[in-house]
Amino acid sequence: MIFSQKTKLLTSLQRDGHSQSIRASDIPDTTKITNLENKLKALQCHFTWELDPRKPRLITLQKILEDVGTDEGNFWLGPIYNLQGFLQNQLGSPEEALSSFNQATETFQRQRHADEGPWLMVNFGNLAWLHHLKGEDEKSQDYLSKVDALQKKKEELHPEVCAEKAWTLMKFDKENMKRQWEEKLPINGKENLRSYAILRLRSAKERDPENLCQEARELAERVLESPMNNFSGINPLLTLFKKHISADEAVEIVKEALRRNPDSRYTKRSAAKWYTKKIFSERSNPDSTRINRAISLWEEVIAAYPQSSLKEKISLADVYAKKDKDKADQIYKELLDQRDLDPAEKQMLFCRYAKHLYFSNNEKSSSIEFHLEAAKIPEESKYRRNSIRELEKTLERNEDTEMCEKIKEFLTTLNVQPSEPSQE
Repeated sequence: MIFSQKTKLLTSLQRDGHSQSIRASDIPDTTKITNLENKLKALQCHFTWELDPRKPRLITLQKILEDVGTDEGNFWLGPIYNLQGFLQNQLGSPEEALSSFNQATETFQRQRHADEGPWLMVNFGNLAWLHHLKGEDEKSQDYLSKVDALQKKKEELHPEVCAEKAWTLMKFDKENMKRQWEEKLPINGKENLRSYAILRLRSAKERDPENLCQEARELAERVLESPMNNFSGINPLLTLFKKHISADEAVEIVKEALRRNPDSRYTKRSAAKWYTKKIFSERSNPDSTRINRAISLWEEVIAAYPQSSLKEKISLADVYAKKDKDKADQIYKELLDQRDLDPAEKQMLFCRYAKHLYFSNNEKSSSIEFHLEAAKIPEESKYRRNSIRELEKTLERNEDTEMCEKIKEFLTTLNVQPSEPSQE
């Protein structure tokens, strides 16, 4: 590629009558460019972490980050600017990316009260890559030199780099990176105050169950006073209330969060999720007012995230199934007719639709067919594992001999040992 570019430049210069004035500086130095690119590939930064390149995922993350507050108390503000810059560049806005990366630099320096430190290694790596992609290799080399100076010849990853890498990878793939997040997350005082408070609340339940409710409500008030975003602690708080206090009180917290933050997309999304969880946790017929509220919230969330709302539309369909099955079927049909879904999105849709067919429409055979379609897509995910489990359960029930043979044949191709059917 580089040799080809060099040849084209030489030919162009000769054609334009400049063959007598060609200088070495006019022709790209292949060796220098190759060395620079090799150094860039060795960096630990967003451009080398093999992050999910799919546009819908990039847009989704961009929308999520837009909802995050930029108050100075947010310990992850530097990594947020770094990730924003990467997303902006991938979506075609390199100048916005440069601005975000520079904001990350300033934020790290301000929060750490120092101009240099290992916390800048990822940021400088991103800047080295961005300047190279913009054709500014001298600036790229400057940032490479800064990374080298920070690295100080250490072969192992610095904990600061590990932490930001784990945080970033979890944003792209929560399922696979949860363990790394838990292992690498730095605990430094104020930035994890809410997490600490929630852990303390769990401990309080063990020490003094009678005093748990009071401590929980005090914590809820502190969380509600903070800006609603990924770092507010609202979702862990709701999980805690649902598990240890009451699901009804969790819903009341959701209502209060909406009252205080009526225009917050993040709050609406969190509220829609929790209304939905409450609806599907009720054994008897769920409250119609709650169903209508969940539908209204999901519709507002979808309008707020128009380019990245597949999962939200599926959730909307599932809630509609509790009051209007025809409407739920219509939403699923529209989603199944989409032609721009990537394999992972199709897999999620097929798995969720299979559940809808089974639980809402009582269409067992069609449900199995869609679980098969989901499992056939070679994307490792909870949706594929779920569909495979459902196929194995079908074998155990042994209700349809022909279908069971089809499932056995498929599971064999995956090297999954089919369960023996029940003899009862």
